[in-house]
Amino acid sequence: MSWQISYNEESRIIEITYSGDVTGQDIREATEKRISMQRETGTTSVLVDASQSQGEPSLMEVYDIPDKIYPEHNARRDTRIAFILPTKSKTREIAQFLHTAAKNRGWKIELFEERKNAISWLRSEKDIESHGG
Repeated sequence: MSWQISYNEESRIIEITYSGDVTGQDIREATEKRISMQRETGTTSVLVDASQSQGEPSLMEVYDIPDKIYPEHNARRDTRIAFILPTKSKTREIAQFLHTAAKNRGWKIELFEERKNAISWLRSEKDIESHGG
């Protein structure tokens, strides 16, 4: 398995970390587990760290994530996903494709180079929500 998932109760962020050779099946399984974990915890904040991933899933496998898997598993529309980009060029292009496909379907996903910026974005969104703004 080239992914791990955890939930930080204090920050209320689900984190998926990909490393090594990530396949389309890995992405599908991690996404399904994340959606299930969101139901259990009630959180809407997700941090995806793909910085150490090197796999090259097909574009169709990636496209299916926001197009089929999110709707089939009733993913929460108010979910915010902060995605830390891979460093490997081809894998990075695939992540950018996922970003575009998800945004085009109305999902809230942003790309980041660094973890601290991704977490700041997730926290700033929470602060806005908690203060009614």
